[in-house]
Amino acid sequence: MSENNTKKSTPSASPKKKPANKKKVNGANSKKVNSQVKNAKVTEKQEVKEDETVADKVKETGKKISSEINKDEIKNETVETYNQVKDTLKNVDIKKDAEEAKSFVKEVFTDPFAAIRDAASGKKNVFSKAVIIIILWIAIGFIAQFISNIHYSFTFSELIRSLLNPLWYVLVISCVMYLANKGEKKPLTTVIATVVTASLPSVFISLVSLVDSIIARIDIVTTPIKWTLSVATIVLMYYAAKELFGVKEDKGFFRKFILVVLVIEFVFKLLSLIGIGSIML
Repeated sequence: MSENNTKKSTPSASPKKKPANKKKVNGANSKKVNSQVKNAKVTEKQEVKEDETVADKVKETGKKISSEINKDEIKNETVETYNQVKDTLKNVDIKKDAEEAKSFVKEVFTDPFAAIRDAASGKKNVFSKAVIIIILWIAIGFIAQFISNIHYSFTFSELIRSLLNPLWYVLVISCVMYLANKGEKKPLTTVIATVVTASLPSVFISLVSLVDSIIARIDIVTTPIKWTLSVATIVLMYYAAKELFGVKEDKGFFRKFILVVLVIEFVFKLLSLIGIGSIML
């Protein structure tokens, strides 16, 4: 009897109970994952739409520019620009022009916005000075590239590009701004003079690059200088665009300026792919 009572009194091992809310937790986790995936897909779609919107805007700007092109007007402006360049080169006086270019550069760095206003208004004869500055720019870039080729490897194509880069830089920016202007267009010579005035920091970038090619390991000093000059160029180019387009307020114009810059960079990229230029704004 005692043995039977002992067996009965021994508690049997209770079976393990499964957590009742395990399925609920798994369901909640799967819902979270699904929602995160959906959010990621939505974000990805939004980014794609934004990229497509930017691309569409660039295309639209290009179409507007091409639709507003007057071939006769461009032909006349090209002939006028060519004649003025030819007259400037004919009447070159190295000593006199060097002094004028020096005083002009000093004027730009003293009050760049006033210098850009004067160039865009056409009140002063800035175009002849702009031609001299372009010639100096080409010379500086060519010397810097020549020295770089001596130090590393001589490439004839790079020397040719160094000659063309300043020309492409000024002509592409000037032509795109001229064609993108819906209002009263200023003469192409005025646009070129204004663009060169705003591009003076880029001329100094070429000068700093020349120092780079002569003195080894000086890039620790020259790199911040070149970066600062690049920022200055973009700021001055924005102000030059406002003056050329006859815009007083920034509202609404900044977006147009960005689209114009995109078109300019697209043309620069094409020139680079063709192999006749390697430039950036």
